[in-house]
Amino acid sequence: MEDRMKLITCRFFYAEALHIIETEKLSDVDLEFTKAGCNNCRLAQSEVTDPDFLSSTQMMRIETQVYNQMGRTTSPVLQRCAFLLLGSTLASHLIKRGEVLVSPGWLMNWQQQLSEMTGTGDLQVHKSYVKSLGSLRLLDSGVYPEVHQHCAAFQEALDVQVAYLPVGMDYYREKLLNYHCQWRMSQTNTQMKQKTRQISAYTLFFEKLPEAASINQMDELMDRGFDIFATLTGATRMAFRFAGDYQVGTTYYYRHQHYASELDAILEQPEFTQYRQTANGTGFIMGIRHQEQMIGYMEIDDIPVPAYLSYYMDLAQMVGGIFALLLVNVLRNETLHRVKEEARAEKMANQAKNHFLANMSHEIRTPMNGFQGMLQLMQMTELTDEQEEYLTYAQTAADRLLRVMDDILNYSRIEAERIAFLSAAFQPAALLQETVELFEVAAKNQGNEMIMHVAEEIPLTLWGDPFKLRQVLSNLIGNAVKFTRSGRITVSLDKGNQMESNKQQLIFTVKDTGIGIDESKLEMIFERFGQVEPVDTRRYGGTGLGLTTAKMLVEKMGGTIQVTSRKNVGSTFSFTALFDTHETSEQA
Repeated sequence: MEDRMKLITCRFFYAEALHIIETEKLSDVDLEFTKAGCNNCRLAQSEVTDPDFLSSTQMMRIETQVYNQMGRTTSPVLQRCAFLLLGSTLASHLIKRGEVLVSPGWLMNWQQQLSEMTGTGDLQVHKSYVKSLGSLRLLDSGVYPEVHQHCAAFQEALDVQVAYLPVGMDYYREKLLNYHCQWRMSQTNTQMKQKTRQISAYTLFFEKLPEAASINQMDELMDRGFDIFATLTGATRMAFRFAGDYQVGTTYYYRHQHYASELDAILEQPEFTQYRQTANGTGFIMGIRHQEQMIGYMEIDDIPVPAYLSYYMDLAQMVGGIFALLLVNVLRNETLHRVKEEARAEKMANQAKNHFLANMSHEIRTPMNGFQGMLQLMQMTELTDEQEEYLTYAQTAADRLLRVMDDILNYSRIEAERIAFLSAAFQPAALLQETVELFEVAAKNQGNEMIMHVAEEIPLTLWGDPFKLRQVLSNLIGNAVKFTRSGRITVSLDKGNQMESNKQQLIFTVKDTGIGIDESKLEMIFERFGQVEPVDTRRYGGTGLGLTTAKMLVEKMGGTIQVTSRKNVGSTFSFTALFDTHETSEQA
């Protein structure tokens, strides 16, 4: 919609029209004039059909009818519309008196006009023609300072007299202001119609928005989005392509009808920002952004009314912003769904693996128990020294294999959540003493000194699962013995915080002077199958599940486990656990 009025007037009235526009401060009017003379004036002949000529055409048609009503349609005239400067009432009176009216603009171009009217440039013909008309009167508008000089030259050349009549142009001013007022009203009506269409479009869009907002599948959202844009613009060809890292290379088409889209070229133009008209001029391409980040490009083409492209672009800007939010929502939902599916698949795979490990551990452990029994029976028979040595090696290998099976079985049970915690009475100090005594022989064989310290304030009896506690302690003390040669191992028990009225925290610490662990690798020792160095597995044995299992058991007992260590200096493992201070029937 144009926001300026284009007014085209006769060139003989250009100065007067410009004067009125400037004095009335009509800043939204662009004034132009026709170059043709009176004989070929399309305005006077009412032949103009171009909308730009509307105001002037209407004016000339009205005034031509007024002049015809004066009874002079067959009489020769110099300037049919000169009386616009005067008004039809007074002009009619002067015409009936036989006067011929001319404007200053016509008089300043009298030679060219008379040549066109008479068909010759002969001055004598001009003189005869003018004298045949009667008395002449100049309607002086006062906007041409040099008009008097031209009038004098006209009188002298044609030997005629011209009477002056100063005019105030009230009638002409009123006409121009009336046309301007009509144009303003037309503009307002057009704006109101556009606003009405816009409100209708917004209403339609928001009616469809709740349905689109509930969509979680990209294909379905694209179909709904294309339907909305098609309803708002009438476009029959549309395409959308993601930008950046969003579904790279994916292009969606309206109703899945592929065509030669311009989106490929857009992706190669980093300077593209917001809008660009399509090559055929019947559509546009716009960027879909969310929080200043380009998500993709939407091409809307084959719009039935290309004249309203600017209107459709403004409408698409609002719709595009909401469409971007819906796209981001669907992308996030798809990502979340994918992550959930991957997590579910991983969980199922872990469960299957844990069930397999548990079953295999049982299946292997059963024949191993029989194998160990047979080895023990063989030890009770008479053996040579060589046979006894071989049997000792076999018993050691069987014990190690059973420990591996126990580690795998315990870990798989815990991870599969198939392990139950008892609530039984036990004496913490006595349990620690019994556990330490199990490792005294092995520690002494490696030249280690075993020290145990129990704080005096430790309660005599608590309730919990002594078997799980013994398993954790056995793992930590066993590691200390395994990795320490000719050193010292200290096991201590201290009282922790009173967490609740019926809960007591205990702190267990196992400190050794063994090979230690590099500080950079402390975080990995609690991971599944974690070994500080690959060579440790061959030298010391183990599955890498012991500390992982210990950590999981400690956490099940409401505690935490920590480690500090220095290479070739030693390690300190400590953990906390919560126990009931009185008997309870609950099981964890």
